[in-house]
Amino acid sequence: MLTTDLPKRVLDEYMMTWRARDAERFFREIGPEGREAYRVFYRRTDFWFPGLVISLLYVSFLSLAFPPSSPLSWIPILGFAGWPCDLAENINHYTMSSSYPQLTSPALVVGPMFTLMKWTLAVILPLVGIAGFLARLF
Repeated sequence: MLTTDLPKRVLDEYMMTWRARDAERFFREIGPEGREAYRVFYRRTDFWFPGLVISLLYVSFLSLAFPPSSPLSWIPILGFAGWPCDLAENINHYTMSSSYPQLTSPALVVGPMFTLMKWTLAVILPLVGIAGFLARLF
């Protein structure tokens, strides 16, 4: 398969989420070797990085915006909320790549919700941190 034959995006890149037809097309287009490479990628990399690293970054950023002296000092723990969403999304994609062409309804219905939750947190948490910094200025 030539790189020009690859799908435009992997499912993780759909912002804010993906549809069942996106998953079906993606797994069909990458073929059996691509699906195996996808699973290897998840086992070696995407289960661990970048979700956990980004969560730690968010916790650190939010800790600066809401220090221990702040009444909202509990907010930094929300930085970890994206990691379980990312992990669930990754497990779903891994499972679908293993079961293709039998993609199950739960994988196609619940899976996009994990992606939506991940991207929602990825967008909202930095805004919460910025709001915390601005509140301390005024």
